[in-house]
Amino acid sequence: MRALSYDDIEALLVLQKEVYQSIENKKLYQMRKKEEFIEYLNNGGLFLGVFVKNQLIAARITDVPGLQTHNYGYLLNYSKEDLLKSIHFKIILVRPKYRGNGLQIRTMGLIEKMFIHKGYQYGLCRISPDNYYSLANALHFGLEIKAIKAFKNQEKYIRCILSKDLDALQPITYQNIAYVDNNNIKRQQKLIEAGYVGFKAKNFNLIDNFTIVYGKTEH
Repeated sequence: MRALSYDDIEALLVLQKEVYQSIENKKLYQMRKKEEFIEYLNNGGLFLGVFVKNQLIAARITDVPGLQTHNYGYLLNYSKEDLLKSIHFKIILVRPKYRGNGLQIRTMGLIEKMFIHKGYQYGLCRISPDNYYSLANALHFGLEIKAIKAFKNQEKYIRCILSKDLDALQPITYQNIAYVDNNNIKRQQKLIEAGYVGFKAKNFNLIDNFTIVYGKTEH
């Protein structure tokens, strides 16, 4: 496992294509262009790669948006100081044959430590409310759903905005638990307005029809 650089972008594009082709519902992943990966690196983002026999088999991609308008912190009413302390978890790519080996957990833990060492405090990401696996993993890592917004001026392009405090040491306790169908966007938005956060995804039936668990944090 090592940090990736501009020299690794071509290999990253190959990995992305293979992962994308393995996704059944193509709407759940937005393909990135070479220029976008370069922009993430230019912004100060960290790319972490996992190799087997010199072949890139997994990568975690992050971005440091700063005060640029695409910083998700604006949607959460972050102050200027907090915006500058925020990073974006953009992508996790794992070749299909290597899934189930804990690579998501290992890369997340390491990259969080790297950013904490650099003085960053908040990690954010956006995920489709229909993407069970990505939501379940992000919530497992301690991120919480703080907002649900439409992007690209399209009512159907809905994304959950998640965030976490990177250096929080104490486990969070939730109360007033509510279970909501992932497709019930209005109900989730009302809970968020009432001070709830989404903290767990449960798959009782099918991966395209699952439950998101909301609660209020104890202070």
